[in-house]
Amino acid sequence: MTVDSNLYGIPNPDAPAGQPPRKFRLFDRETMIGRAGTDVRVQVPVHGDAGVSRRHVLLIEGPRGSLVLRDLNSANGTQVDGVEVLPGVDTLLHDGAVIAIGAWTSVLVRAIDIS
Repeated sequence: MTVDSNLYGIPNPDAPAGQPPRKFRLFDRETMIGRAGTDVRVQVPVHGDAGVSRRHVLLIEGPRGSLVLRDLNSANGTQVDGVEVLPGVDTLLHDGAVIAIGAWTSVLVRAIDIS
């Protein structure tokens, strides 16, 4: 997960540029990404981006190790590879997919070989 001040093609002066990327390894069948806080438990917390909903997206393990994204009716929507996804509709992710949420949060999906 990275801060991308130019995530939607227009520079965002409020983005906290220079933050190091954060890596998360997914172990659960379902992993929620959302704004960090005390009222909702998320496995991948996003700090400082008010455009990210508390419960923004769910990543779901699919058949044969596939990964699916479901927008949880977030306030500001979600894009995968620059395409808006519909709330509640499962979107199959591929290795290298870029998820855009909030004002500047970018999530790069990478497959790992655990064999």
